[in-house]
Amino acid sequence: MQTIRDFLHRVFDKKPIARRLPGRWKVRDAASTSPMVLTFRMPGLQPGGVTRTHPQWIEPCKVAPGHLLVPGQAVRVSDAGDSVQAFAAADAAATSIYGVVVRAYPTQPFVLNSDMSQIAAPPVVDVLREGYIGVRCAGVPTKFGEAFVVEADATFSAVSGIGPLSNAQFNGTPDSNGLAELVVTIAHTGGVGAESASGPASRRP
Repeated sequence: MQTIRDFLHRVFDKKPIARRLPGRWKVRDAASTSPMVLTFRMPGLQPGGVTRTHPQWIEPCKVAPGHLLVPGQAVRVSDAGDSVQAFAAADAAATSIYGVVVRAYPTQPFVLNSDMSQIAAPPVVDVLREGYIGVRCAGVPTKFGEAFVVEADATFSAVSGIGPLSNAQFNGTPDSNGLAELVVTIAHTGGVGAESASGPASRRP
């Protein structure tokens, strides 16, 4: 005859069902066949993506009328002196940049109406004046290697173009996507897009 003790043992002395508890499961503990295993990784660099939070100096800048800027482009002060625009072939004598266009988060390709119809390109962009940023790069840069601006699209090159720049250098070799980290400092030497010697002091640590 079954006793109460036997009944309780049979009901409660069971091994717990294996399950994943929130906060207890780690991806590294999963088998390679588990759907939780991540088989890819997000790229470390993105055009216009700020790679280090300190030091950085980012300022919003008005875009010159008729110009469309994209993240990762080098910019200079416009001819009117009240906005920024991308470099072009006419700026071949430049030796410094005003900054690099920062990637908006999550995205801001155009100004839109409430019905999502396009109005125009954004009239204001963020520009990195000093800090570290990901950019597209032609050639194979090296750490503290010279940086040039490509005339065709205002991206960067380690080989030739507008420059070499006095206030921007590469911080290492590019990744498999042709993106490299650029170090930008505030220019005080004059030239197209650069501040004069009386401009604000650099905020280097």
